Amino acid sequence: MSEGDAPRDEEMREAVGRWLSYVVQATPDHEIEPVAAALGAFVGDVRSAAQSMLVERRA
Repeated sequence: MSEGDAPRDEEMREAVGRWLSYVVQATPDHEIEPVAAALGAFVGDVRSAAQSMLVERRA
């Protein structure tokens, strides 16, 4: 990551925060735990995919 990436990173964090806020507001209380678990798994999948892409790019 370079210093020039900081504004883009901040924009991405804000966009994800707005999306997450929408998801939480739209989810009934009794479904929050399963939704949170699914989002956690999704984030792990995205992280793994991004790391694999980075390894391929550097190869």
